[in-house]
Amino acid sequence: MEKRRRKERFTIELPVKLEIAAMQEKLSFNLVTKNISANGAYLNMVNPIPEDTKVRLTILLINDTVKKSTGFQGLLKVEGKVVRREQTGIAIHFAKKYQLERMMVSSAARSY
Repeated sequence: MEKRRRKERFTIELPVKLEIAAMQEKLSFNLVTKNISANGAYLNMVNPIPEDTKVRLTILLINDTVKKSTGFQGLLKVEGKVVRREQTGIAIHFAKKYQLERMMVSSAARSY
């Protein structure tokens, strides 16, 4: 059986703000990652949203592990789509376009 994942996946809990992209009214959720890679993330979610839902994510990259391995702390803003729905959460595949915003740790914690 061929392994589907092409990028290394990291088990790490990071705060995430998820917004449903297609809705006129803003519907957002504050969630936590279970794991993340360059291509996507698995988010813990009590009432998972349906597959094929387009979403916008703002991931808070303020974590000692992230800082140690990348030297970066800030926000990752990316769009994506729900590709799998389970009882405990959703798998998101990231779109190719993303935005990284470097920020001071204290201001990131206050603004999130």
